[in-house]
Amino acid sequence: MLVNLPLTRDNASKIPTLKYRLYLAELADVDIENWPAPVKATISEDVLLVGKTYKYLDCKINSINPNAGPGESPLTGKLTLSPIIDGITPDSLSWLYTNMGNDVIAVWERCQDGQQFIGGSPCSGGLKIKLTSVGTLDGGMLGISLTLEGGDCPEPFYFYNGPLTVAEDPVPQT
Repeated sequence: MLVNLPLTRDNASKIPTLKYRLYLAELADVDIENWPAPVKATISEDVLLVGKTYKYLDCKINSINPNAGPGESPLTGKLTLSPIIDGITPDSLSWLYTNMGNDVIAVWERCQDGQQFIGGSPCSGGLKIKLTSVGTLDGGMLGISLTLEGGDCPEPFYFYNGPLTVAEDPVPQT
């Protein structure tokens, strides 16, 4: 099960910093048979099975870096997201150890303007969660760096303006 990890604070300013929020759902929770058709490269419907929810991670600003590089064919692309979770807590480390290797779909939102995107459709087989680094990251901060990598798909990601049903946050707020 994925664990919600709340916004962290910038140690220098002690105020919440702008982030990307990354919503994740297990690929098994996706309604694969009824994946909605995009309109103008936008998915506007819920892609989850009834009763299923997203969990979220708050990531360091500019760390998502969506990249849809070439696939095996010139007609496909492979989506890669590179989120960095600022800080390490027992909850974030437990989440990492439980979910490495899982396939998910992801909706990522720029908190600055609310723009959302979705990737990891059934076409790509979802996005596989891979560990890049845990501990001291570039810049000397403690954190967790992940890679979410999809398979070949002619449409690696879309804009998203559908509903986001989010599970309650089980992590105590500090």
